[in-house]
Amino acid sequence: DSAVLIPFSQIIDKIDSLPKDKKLIAYCSHGVDSFFLMNILLADYGFSDIYSLKSGLEGWYKFIKERAVS
Repeated sequence: DSAVLIPFSQIIDKIDSLPKDKKLIAYCSHGVDSFFLMNILLADYGFSDIYSLKSGLEGWYKFIKERAVS
């Protein structure tokens, strides 16, 4: 499917629009907010297939950039 931008400050207001029957990957700049969000959704909102992008978009960009240079 596709990515959907939901600012962290709006996530609780839009929680009902997120599908609980699909794999979700939360991401942010450094992975801290998305990890926090993942734990809230797992513990308090009944999501079971949600992940946080470790090191966030900054880490992903660095990973891709290092591979492209090699």
